[in-house]
Amino acid sequence: MSTANFNIDKNIAIGELPSIPHTLVKLIQYFNQDNIEFEQIQQLIKNDPALTSKIIDIANSAQYVHFSLKDFKNILITLGIDTIKNVTTTAAVYQFFSQFNDDNNNLLGNFWMNAIKAAYFAKSIAKLISYPHLDEAFLGGLIHRIGQLIFISRLNNEYQELYNEHPLINIAPNEEIKIFAMTGAELGAHFVSQWPTDTLLADAIYYQNASLAQLIDADPIIKIIHIAKQFGQLDQENESTKLNFYKNIYEIFSLNHGIVENLITDILDEIKQTAESLNIRYEKNLLAVKYDETYTLN
Repeated sequence: MSTANFNIDKNIAIGELPSIPHTLVKLIQYFNQDNIEFEQIQQLIKNDPALTSKIIDIANSAQYVHFSLKDFKNILITLGIDTIKNVTTTAAVYQFFSQFNDDNNNLLGNFWMNAIKAAYFAKSIAKLISYPHLDEAFLGGLIHRIGQLIFISRLNNEYQELYNEHPLINIAPNEEIKIFAMTGAELGAHFVSQWPTDTLLADAIYYQNASLAQLIDADPIIKIIHIAKQFGQLDQENESTKLNFYKNIYEIFSLNHGIVENLITDILDEIKQTAESLNIRYEKNLLAVKYDETYTLN
C-alpha cells in the first residue's frame, strides 16, 4: 500500500495547534529503542510533574497496595516497564490534548474511553501476531481519532450538532466530509505526519476506514489500527458492531472468537484502571463486550 497523500485542503489551521510536547517525543524515541535505559525513563518521568502524579496514582491502587513503595525508583521497578510505558504514553497524550478540549464531559469521556480501549487492544493484537513494535501499536490505538478531537476543539458547535445525531463512535466519514470537507482520519493523519517519528502511524490513521479488500497488502500496523478502531467503537448493546468486529478480525488475522474474547478479558482491568487514573467518565456499556454464540463467521 502506497503512502497516503497528507497534503489535504485543510479548513483547520494546523499551525495554530500546539506542537507535540518534548516529553511525549522522548517517550516515543525511548520506547522504540531495543534496550531502554531504566534511569532515562525514570528521569524523564520525574521531570514531568503530571506524569509523576499519574504513576503514583497507579502505584497507590488496590493492585499494588501490598507492596512497600518507599521511593519513586521502587515504584517504577514494582510497576514494571510495560505498565510504565502504557501509563506514561497515555497520560502524556491525554495531557497534550486536554489543553484544547471542550467542556462536554460525556462526549470527551466516551472519546477517551474508545482511545484507551483501542490502544490496549492494538498492543495485545500486535503481541499475538508477533509484530515487534508493541509500543507503536499502543500509541497508534491511542491517537487514531485525534482528527475528530481536533474537530471537537476547533469546530465544536458544528461537530456537537453532528454528535447529537450520531454517537461519536458511530460518526461516518461521509458525515464529516459534509461539514468539514475532509474526514477525521485525513486530518489526524496529516497532523501525525508532522511529528518527528519514523513510523507508519500516519498511514495507519489515514486508512483506518479502509475496506478489507484495501488491507490485503497493507503493513501490519495499518491492519492492527484498523481492527483496534473497531474494538474501540464496540458497544455491548450494539449487536451489529459486535458481529462486524468478530467477522473482520477473523478475516484479517484468522483469529476466532474464543481467542479474541480471552484477549479482551486479559486487558479489561488495565483499561478500567487507566481510565480511572485519568478521571475519565464513560458509559459503562462501552467497555464490556461478549461474543454471541449465534453469530456465524461464514
